[in-house]
Amino acid sequence: MNRQKFPHPFLALAVIALAGGTTLAAQDLLPDITVRESDLQSHDHVTNGDRVLLRFANGTPNIGAGALHVVGVLPANPDGTQDVNQRIFRDDGSHYDRPAGRFEFHPGHDHVHLEDWAVYRLREYLPGGGVGEVLRQSGKTSFCLLDSAPHDPALPGYPLIRVYRSCGELFQGISVGWVDIYRKDLIGQNIDVAGLPAGTYWLESEVDPENHILELDEGNNLARVPVELGEPLFINGPLEFAPEDHHDDDHHRPDLRLGLSQDPASHLGNDVYESEGGGTHSHGGHSHFDHDQAGRTQLLRLTSGPTRSRTFFASLQNESGDRHACHLHCRGVSRLLRVVHFDTSGARPQNISARMNGRGSVFDMSADELKTFRSKVSLSRIGKGGRGKEKPVRAALGLKAQYEGMVDQGWVLVGFR
Repeated sequence: MNRQKFPHPFLALAVIALAGGTTLAAQDLLPDITVRESDLQSHDHVTNGDRVLLRFANGTPNIGAGALHVVGVLPANPDGTQDVNQRIFRDDGSHYDRPAGRFEFHPGHDHVHLEDWAVYRLREYLPGGGVGEVLRQSGKTSFCLLDSAPHDPALPGYPLIRVYRSCGELFQGISVGWVDIYRKDLIGQNIDVAGLPAGTYWLESEVDPENHILELDEGNNLARVPVELGEPLFINGPLEFAPEDHHDDDHHRPDLRLGLSQDPASHLGNDVYESEGGGTHSHGGHSHFDHDQAGRTQLLRLTSGPTRSRTFFASLQNESGDRHACHLHCRGVSRLLRVVHFDTSGARPQNISARMNGRGSVFDMSADELKTFRSKVSLSRIGKGGRGKEKPVRAALGLKAQYEGMVDQGWVLVGFR
């Protein structure tokens, strides 16, 4: 299905003046959301004696130039929904917001969803593979937008780690090269097919049918696969299940990551957590480097030249569904820490400068809030035989984020030539 791409008033290019009178236009880094046929192929025809359903998975990858990032607007509407803005990032580092639908609380999934994300249809399968009339259709399905799995790591802008990990009221999204997947047994992932005769049909999925999201291409939002209806498989139990709340278990803890860029999407973490008093456990989710001989997780290694200083960034996310007072510790070599708080409701980050001592600082963090900290590490060389013969210096800087007894920590290994 192809749609005409209409111009949008926010697509006007910002012009930046450069030296010598030349100009450079800032470009929007738009997402491009599609439907993955391979997920639709995961389907079945089932009954529990009361209902007869065609159940199917659905995957919506982002193959565009920028992240799909949607921001909830507070306060909420009188009916309990939230207006939503889509944040458009630009290649000069700026961004702007535009209206993009609403968030609603989904009682079956027990968290916040973006309305009208997908619609599912069952169509006639005509002789020769033609596509006929719509026979059955789901209501417009809402989604919690997440980075469920990698889709295409070769795309420019693909982050090594999942950036969007929880169903927050502040922001949700899908990173470049990642896909949001809903399993076939989840609530809403089905069409009622009771009374339809056995045979071949077209199963069709369309993402963003109301065009709430501004994309690179509006003509690739639909996919369909042939399905066979015969004798449904009997299941002695429920046909639909509620997903696990993304705020439970492994996401109810601070998330500390490190990187060389201010962009938290480029930061690396180790997903190794410990409770106060000792004891560690780990699980998948973050890319990380190998361990060194001392057993420390090498989240970041820095080497600096004659300036004897180097800047790095740490990002901290409150992945819980609750507000927390988060304690950030910074121990090791001398450092100057400048705090950059990314406020998702504002046009630009708020910059707050602070020196951090070994005891650390306490920050109040809302649910799903993200902060990035800029740290400048400085060391003195060790003199050895006169000027110009100084011995290279190596040291380690430890960072630790903590709230309510949960700790996430990482190390920066620093070397100066």
